[in-house]
Amino acid sequence: MATSYSPLTYVQALRIEEAKHMLETSSTTVNAVVREVGYEDASSFSRLFRRLTGILSGDAASALDFPTELGQVRKKCDFGVEC
Repeated sequence: MATSYSPLTYVQALRIEEAKHMLETSSTTVNAVVREVGYEDASSFSRLFRRLTGILSGDAASALDFPTELGQVRKKCDFGVEC
């Protein structure tokens, strides 16, 4: 599948999508999710998460429970994957 995005951008979007899924569907801590999706530095992960989703990673579990409020935010991440 060809995209107009760089490999790094595509991988970042996939990792963030997986992190959102984990935060939404489990009681896993943010730090555990950070490690699970392949990041070593929680602060750089948090900055990227916020930039791509518009929400703080620490707030994601509660924020993602309200998809009608986040409909626009979820569409913000348009990297060839559904966010």
